[in-house]
Amino acid sequence: MKKAQKENLVIGLLIAVVVLLVADVCVSLYSKKHRWYRKHADESRVVSEKEHGGVTGVHGIAITGDGRSDLSLVGSATYFIEGRAYTLRNGKYYDESEEDGIDQVQVVRAVPLAGTEDIAVWLKQYTGGSGVFWYVGLAKHVAGVYAGGNVIFIGDRITPGEVSLRGDGLVVNYLDRAYGEAMVAVPSVPQQKIILREAFDR
Repeated sequence: MKKAQKENLVIGLLIAVVVLLVADVCVSLYSKKHRWYRKHADESRVVSEKEHGGVTGVHGIAITGDGRSDLSLVGSATYFIEGRAYTLRNGKYYDESEEDGIDQVQVVRAVPLAGTEDIAVWLKQYTGGSGVFWYVGLAKHVAGVYAGGNVIFIGDRITPGEVSLRGDGLVVNYLDRAYGEAMVAVPSVPQQKIILREAFDR
């Protein structure tokens, strides 16, 4: 083998080793960041008995004193997406009569809020394409029942996180993709939005 060919072979091997090392470091950093976020998000969604008068739950789904889950309490309300009313039954709305496909809305998670009987809700909408659109709503406790209202768009194909009450606003945490990443990428970047409670009023 000629000297030039040997040198090219050695250079190629060195480049391959460097690429593998960089990829390994990137995977390790991503895994640590993702585990950290999931750990703290899960911890923050645990509902303490002290804060909620005996209501205990994990991942934002609490059990009330009569044994019903918060999902059942908020899953038969009317929510408004971009002005259109969606009346859910058992947490779901489904319509196949749309001209451009189906329209499906579902309450995925109910999050009790400290200091109030109102419950934050995560909803997702699927309209037959590749998108899965996530919204946050606020089911308000009125005369013993929960009423829906406006819901606020958070993102497309995100990973929902904790929701908490801060003053007159809801603090919404979630994972999204980095700027410029493909939509098929797994969401890994922590994001936060603060939404005033009045935004949910009809």
